[in-house]
Amino acid sequence: MVLTSGATLAVIIDMDNRTSVIFSACVAVFYTLFGGLYSVAYTDVIQLFCIFIGLWMCIPFAWANEHVKPLSSMEVDWIGKVEPEYYWFYLDYGLLLIFGGIPWQVYFQRVLSSKTAGRAQILSYVAAIGCIFMAIPPVLIGAIAKGTAWNETGYKGDLTEDGQLTSEQTSMILPLVLQYLTPDFISFFGLGAVSAAVMSSADSSVLSASSMFARNVYKLIFRQNASEMEIIWVMRVSILVVGFLATLMALTIPSIYGLW
Repeated sequence: MVLTSGATLAVIIDMDNRTSVIFSACVAVFYTLFGGLYSVAYTDVIQLFCIFIGLWMCIPFAWANEHVKPLSSMEVDWIGKVEPEYYWFYLDYGLLLIFGGIPWQVYFQRVLSSKTAGRAQILSYVAAIGCIFMAIPPVLIGAIAKGTAWNETGYKGDLTEDGQLTSEQTSMILPLVLQYLTPDFISFFGLGAVSAAVMSSADSSVLSASSMFARNVYKLIFRQNASEMEIIWVMRVSILVVGFLATLMALTIPSIYGLW
């Protein structure tokens, strides 16, 4: 999440990538450290609206850009194909998304903090439907990027022979679309949407990892008689440590899937 936010800032506001990663991590750790679960929950509500509105605002402008070919034309194979040797990789990623993994601690964090079991059930069902609607803008933006003649835009990075982005730039597709296919004021809203999305995940992951360490490791193994105040301070220190380690990983490993 920190890596994604850093990449977005690096492209749109021309900030050094390492500086942007560190800045994004500091912001997420700061308000998580002082606000805890309340700051995560309340900012998530605002961030959700920012994501939905910001991404949908960008799509019409990017789609209407003169350098984007009609997606219905035969020239644009935006759906693509999966080679047989990669079937198991896609199946593995699909099962991870369906059944969850370590990053899905943020989901259980929301469920376990619900007041009643009924609310937790409703939350899960509504979230399942919401995921479908929230997935539409990224799919459209990816299709637009595939149909763009990048050699005709102001982008000066490495391209393939037919003017397409290389495989190393796939993690930069969204910020590149915002930067080169939309007006400046629209890319500003898009940057807010992306920042909101990654911050929403980053603060939840940092908080859940720190809470698990404080409760499941420190209290259960080392200090069974620890008071609530002591646990809170251990969790605060853990937030700083986890935030530092997440930043270090984002600076060391350039690939998002490599981080997974």
